[in-house]
Amino acid sequence: MLGYDTLMTTSVTWLVTS
Repeated sequence: MLGYDTLMTTSVTWLVTS
């Protein structure tokens, strides 16, 4: 599930940088 993996990565990155 590439879409799911990308979504999780984006979410984690956003949380860390915000």
